[in-house]
Amino acid sequence: MSDLIIRGGYVIDPSQDLEGTMDVEIRKGRVHRIAPHIEPRGRQTLNARGRIVTPGLVDLHCHFFEGVSHYGVNLEGAIAGAQTFPSFREWILDPARVGVRAFLNISAGGLLIDGLGENVDMRALRVEDAVTCFRANRDLLLGMKVRLSRNVVERSGGKPLDAALEASEALRVPLMVHVGDTPDPLPKILRRLRPGDVLTHAFHGREENILDRRGKVRRAVWEARDRGVLLDVAHGRASFSFDTMESAMSQGLMPGNLSTDLHSHCIDGPVYDFPNLMSKFLALGFSLPEVVRLSTRTAARWLGLERECGTLRPGARGDVAVFRMREGRFVFTDSEGARRRGGRMLEAVRVVLAGKLLRPGGKDRRKLTEI
Repeated sequence: MSDLIIRGGYVIDPSQDLEGTMDVEIRKGRVHRIAPHIEPRGRQTLNARGRIVTPGLVDLHCHFFEGVSHYGVNLEGAIAGAQTFPSFREWILDPARVGVRAFLNISAGGLLIDGLGENVDMRALRVEDAVTCFRANRDLLLGMKVRLSRNVVERSGGKPLDAALEASEALRVPLMVHVGDTPDPLPKILRRLRPGDVLTHAFHGREENILDRRGKVRRAVWEARDRGVLLDVAHGRASFSFDTMESAMSQGLMPGNLSTDLHSHCIDGPVYDFPNLMSKFLALGFSLPEVVRLSTRTAARWLGLERECGTLRPGARGDVAVFRMREGRFVFTDSEGARRRGGRMLEAVRVVLAGKLLRPGGKDRRKLTEI
């Protein structure tokens, strides 16, 4: 059975402008209702008194082709191209309990070899193969992906963006563009992005970031945001700077959403997990409801899945996160080693997936154990 009553938690659901102490009822794996008091009537219950209850988190950017991609981490702790996506689907996506969708890398092999950029050789960027693969897996694929960092493209320069745009336009789907130390100027890249596309790693501190030499947000960034390009945090190992974020915030530019870019090279720091990322933004001065909104509703809406995830509206999939708020003195680190102090740390204590109650399991914090 996937019926569950989550009792007495402090519910925060930005999709409904809902905040307060309430019970959440899940029936047959779906949210049934939220009310001040719901009688269990013999059903499984979770005592959430003193805890924070939110919709299941929506991470727009993470890597979990475990055992194949050098970036891949275990899916339940928290990349592929046309050539590798069928195996990614069979081994990872289809068996997953976590609700999963994917972006298809324009490079046929995806992220296979550490230290060798997938876009160095343009022969690997097969637009026709990518389009064929996408159409065959449209139920799980949401958009195309391209990485444009200097070490990924080398002499290919801006050509991988040409190929990725060609594929995404043929499919009429969004494109996620990875930036950070790009050989092409960022404004040149931004001018080519369309409403609904994603600039991922938007707040990195490397060359060609969102700030000009005077520390001002570039005009092309404002223009991209205003026409509907999503500014995705995607922290990762090398792609988030407190200085860049704080400078942007001081000028009124806020992130479009929070995401981890969780992978094997950052799961043991500086990212660790999604609650740690949320806590960093609390330390930066964001309110708890705003952090929850940026971690649930915004990505779900952008993905066109706002009725299915990132919400506790009746009928949505019964995915819920239950947190403990720890008070104390905490030090948070960005991708450049810079530190910020904060007084609050979110810690996930329970996870509900489609009505099934789970908890972080044993020594391997990346796996979830059903209760």
